[in-house]
Amino acid sequence: MSRLTSRRDRQVLRRIRLLFLVNGFAIGGGEIKLLELVGEIVRKQAEKFHVVVCSVGQGGPLQKDFEALGVRTEIYRKKGPYDISLVWKVARLMWEERIDMVQTTLFYADVIGTLAARMAGVKHVVSWEAITEPYRRKHLLAYRLASKWFAVSVAVSEAIRRKVMDERHVPPHKAVTIHYGVDPQRFRPGQSHSLRKELGLGRKQKILGTVARLTTQKGHCFLIEAAPRIVEAYPEAHFVFAGDGPLRSELESQTRRVGLENHIHFLGFRTDVRELMNDFDVFILPSLWEGLPNVVLEVMACGKPVVATAVDGTPEAVVHGKTGFLVPPRNPEALADAIIDILADEKELKAMGMRGRERIEETFSLNKQIDAFVNLYEKLVLSLE
Repeated sequence: MSRLTSRRDRQVLRRIRLLFLVNGFAIGGGEIKLLELVGEIVRKQAEKFHVVVCSVGQGGPLQKDFEALGVRTEIYRKKGPYDISLVWKVARLMWEERIDMVQTTLFYADVIGTLAARMAGVKHVVSWEAITEPYRRKHLLAYRLASKWFAVSVAVSEAIRRKVMDERHVPPHKAVTIHYGVDPQRFRPGQSHSLRKELGLGRKQKILGTVARLTTQKGHCFLIEAAPRIVEAYPEAHFVFAGDGPLRSELESQTRRVGLENHIHFLGFRTDVRELMNDFDVFILPSLWEGLPNVVLEVMACGKPVVATAVDGTPEAVVHGKTGFLVPPRNPEALADAIIDILADEKELKAMGMRGRERIEETFSLNKQIDAFVNLYEKLVLSLE
């Protein structure tokens, strides 16, 4: 019997004990993907893993969803911006639960989790990286210190992997890419006319949709700036903004200034995103930065073509000219040209959407993402058994 086989046999007798540490339980991209990852592990890998989840900083609406998975879920609230006492609390949790490995999501969890792991003698820290927005200098220095004790920094795209190596000084042998994945059975092509009915639109009118918080990052203002040219070419075009955020009133004012109140629809926060996607003819994401936009993967799984800005990890998902079009950020002229071009050929528009669906099934499935994480956990823990 090989040494590795005997290690695996011993591991069958004791599940790997995982602690997932996150900044909070707000409804954000990183938090939602963490919930999805934990849920898949709990439901499908329970014989291999014992899971604990902890928020360092705040609660939030996702707390009940983590608790519903039947795992121990803790919240250690911050008393200030830099509450170092949380290191002791998290270390105590690690001792109590005899944690083998901690996975951290978002900056504060990276720092607190790494320091606590050092204190508790946990040898494996995995940092899950999805953010491309630059850190302030003090945050960057704290991250660089913490990263010296990472076993692995898992990036959601090759673009993020390059960034953590170049900007955050994570050595190449500690930086790996595990792309986000989506469930192609949950997000799939289908028919839905609820949005058209809600907005009073007929089947001939084109719905150009985006799903994103109304923030500077998502670049909605550039789409509004591009809209008059698009409507001039296609008077039946309608723009749908699903999502809410601090820029809503400003974007609504911009919409009135360009005179397109009847063509641009602000839906606010929605819980029926899958249904909305199946009402879209084209999905648009004019972001200024993205790690790997999960919403793009979801809408591709629904068989919709994408027009997006070629930032960070987005070009790893959208294949220019095959599953949609990529344009430079902050460029409403290029955005308008791409949307006009994609609307010009109905047959190719639908073919792009189907090629996007095939790409999800082949490259960005949720099963592939989960398998990659499970293999990583087992490899790290067994390396020291």
